Amino acid sequence: MTLSESGKYFLTPARREAFRSLLGDKSCRRMSLTGLVGSAPAMFFAMVEGGKSPLLIIANDITEAGYIYNDIRNIAGEESVAVFPSGYKRDIKYGQVDPPSQMLRADVLERLRSSSRSLRCVVTCPEALAEKVAERKELDDKTIRIKTGEKLVMSEVVARLIDLGFDSVEYVYEPGQFARRGSILDVYSYAGELPYRIDFFDNDVDTIRTLNVETQLSEEKLAEISI
Repeated sequence: MTLSESGKYFLTPARREAFRSLLGDKSCRRMSLTGLVGSAPAMFFAMVEGGKSPLLIIANDITEAGYIYNDIRNIAGEESVAVFPSGYKRDIKYGQVDPPSQMLRADVLERLRSSSRSLRCVVTCPEALAEKVAERKELDDKTIRIKTGEKLVMSEVVARLIDLGFDSVEYVYEPGQFARRGSILDVYSYAGELPYRIDFFDNDVDTIRTLNVETQLSEEKLAEISI
């Protein structure tokens, strides 16, 4: 029996219906769940059916958030949950940005913007919520979307990347960088685990692939990307 299959014994139809009715009751501003210890909270949130938006789970700190995130991922699958950490190392007051955490934050915002149906839970902590988040319109204005086969001038894309604060380098190795070599444009977006390699044929986007940072070789082929 898998973890997801065992969930039906944990979240019985009666419990599921009770929780669903409370979510739909506008007079209910607060509810309390008791008796949930260990991985039980993760099991509950992984199996419950939310509303139109993903459930927001606020842990006491990022360590606890990490445990809940991993539990839900193991139960419901990787696409069903995301973690929203602080974008700074140690504490925001030190002003030391943390690129990997910024990538996770950007990925969550992009998935929320696109209304991803697969995303059911977002796990976070108070210090992450204390940081300001750009409005959806600002995110849309500062996002570059590229599709295979569309007409696009590479020099215009490069100019746009520079306007957005991307750095021109010889080889990309961290978010916020791009490299141009002939008809090839490598871009390391803040919302994505791997950088992208965009191959132009004149003013047409010929192919888009993910890029392995270590080998600098192209890998998975993509139809469209958001930077």
